[in-house]
Amino acid sequence: MPSSEEQLNKLADSAKKNNDITEKIVERSVTFSQVWFTLVAPVVIGVSATLLTSENSDKASKLTEVLLYTGGICFILIHFFLTYVSHQYSKKESLYAGIVEMKRKKEEEVSELRSALAQTKLALRKIADLYSNQISSVYLSAHATDVAIGDLKKLEDCEESTNENDFWKKLTSSLDPILQPLVIEREALFGFKSEGKYNIALYFYDPDNEDLAIVWRDCDSRLPQRNRSWKAGHGHVGLAFLHKETKICPDITMSNELNPSYTNSDSSNYRSFISIPILRCDDDGELENNIKPLGVLVLTSAQPEQFIKERDLQFLTIISKHLGIYLSAIETFLAHNTLIENKE
Repeated sequence: MPSSEEQLNKLADSAKKNNDITEKIVERSVTFSQVWFTLVAPVVIGVSATLLTSENSDKASKLTEVLLYTGGICFILIHFFLTYVSHQYSKKESLYAGIVEMKRKKEEEVSELRSALAQTKLALRKIADLYSNQISSVYLSAHATDVAIGDLKKLEDCEESTNENDFWKKLTSSLDPILQPLVIEREALFGFKSEGKYNIALYFYDPDNEDLAIVWRDCDSRLPQRNRSWKAGHGHVGLAFLHKETKICPDITMSNELNPSYTNSDSSNYRSFISIPILRCDDDGELENNIKPLGVLVLTSAQPEQFIKERDLQFLTIISKHLGIYLSAIETFLAHNTLIENKE
């Protein structure tokens, strides 16, 4: 069965053929009418007028008068007929031109459809790539968490006491493989560019000092590393901890939640951020249960609108669950083991 495009082409060819035949017939008719109006009619009118107004017209035979009147009637009928043909020709529409216009519109629609299809295909490819990168990062993070907890178990089973410095170095080295997928795949996962000045940090809550201290960080080399601590409710780190909810800010210069002094001083390097509280396994996220989070995972960028809730929230929440499992194991280890203080 021929396609719609082949049928349209066939119809266009037939319409063109019919249009050519019609054009020839009408062209000849119009040519004859023009000759009639410009040549024959004036001659007939002139001859008839001459015969009717001549001196011998009163002596003309009856036959001549009949012929003149009959010719005049025929002349008038022919004249009216040719006028009608010319008038109809001026109003005619070309079927072929209509089909050509229809074909042009159809080609435009097909072109627009192809363009939309290409854009959709590209968007689906980007989504598939993002999903693939997220799945791979989650898998690597989960595997690294499992290995880190295993290493912590071995350390606990060891009869020798653990030095405080060695323990925190071990903690940092174990956090590296859990969080490194976020660093390595930052462009694919979050769309980071060079001007974004990425910053990824993990804060662990210290109940003795009642603040959030940084335990791991990876960032752009152009960023100054002050590694400051945060109190609950201070800055986006402290707010995420206090409210036990993710804080996403597309532009801190337009934030009504952060302290203006913070936004003015840090906006050149920290323009947008996402802060995810790391909840304990038995924490349902309700403020009334008085269970404090283990810490906060923070990602910042020097560019506005770097992070998108629909794209990033679920993925980073899963990563925070891995961190929650590991930090809970760390907390349990510290509760049952005494670290040897560093010798000066």
